[in-house]
Amino acid sequence: MTMICGQCNRIGIHWVGPYGNLTGTRCPHCGGENCQRDVQAEDQCRECGSEVCNGECFGDDMMGASS
Repeated sequence: MTMICGQCNRIGIHWVGPYGNLTGTRCPHCGGENCQRDVQAEDQCRECGSEVCNGECFGDDMMGASS
């Protein structure tokens, strides 16, 4: 599941702590800790439904080729 930072609104939040005992999350962009938020419908691409394409898919499903 993709986590989004509640402070800078960027994806890439990751878990921190020793393996098997993850204690929190951290944003690599702004350094925020435990600031993740749930993915909302408005965070997803209207064309492909992805949370990470940033609108670059243009609705194509074959690497830029339109049918």
